[in-house]
Amino acid sequence: MKIIQRLFFLLFIVACGQQAVTPTMDILVVGSAFESTSDLVLAEQQVYAYSLCSALRSKRNMMVMNLLQQEFSFELEEVDCHQINYSTSIKTELNKVGNEQMIFVADYKKNYQSLIDTDRNGVFANFCQKTLNGNDFSDVLTQNRRIKFEYSKEDSILSVDVIQLSASDVVEGINSYKIISDPDSTYYGFTTSYIEKKSCLDPQKTYSFSQTALSLN
Repeated sequence: MKIIQRLFFLLFIVACGQQAVTPTMDILVVGSAFESTSDLVLAEQQVYAYSLCSALRSKRNMMVMNLLQQEFSFELEEVDCHQINYSTSIKTELNKVGNEQMIFVADYKKNYQSLIDTDRNGVFANFCQKTLNGNDFSDVLTQNRRIKFEYSKEDSILSVDVIQLSASDVVEGINSYKIISDPDSTYYGFTTSYIEKKSCLDPQKTYSFSQTALSLN
């Protein structure tokens, strides 16, 4: 109950402080010193964090109850460290591994995002466990790096940048997610677009990969 009351309080702060919550985000450069591109105050970050984790929790429940063995199609694009561009589309089937991990299974031998991020699995798991319990909205800290979350929202799409930083706060990689945040959508919590960027041995070049869901309405 306290968590819900806290969320309503934060939502009230955000609503009073802005006409519309659609912050703009610049493109971060892999290999450069990190500078936040977000204008969000702490209360707004907390609202977006809770919104993200609630959506991921709903997606996990929906997948387990209604969507196993269903087909999902994606468009893939990859630019390697030699700056060679490759694109294709694939069909996958939603399956479950173990008790909770969901994956997209495809007869495709090259790189694609098969593991599905939820509130209990993937990059958001530890963050969401704390967030949904109302205990912590902080960045994720590991032994040698920090993982920073930055948010923006446009209509029913919540954009989340997961930024991997070195001990000296240099951007080592960026994973960008566009997630359906409308609770009335059949695909509430689903990722419509995933983009990964990371550094190459040649500091002048950047590896990039994108995976875009097809026909999520």
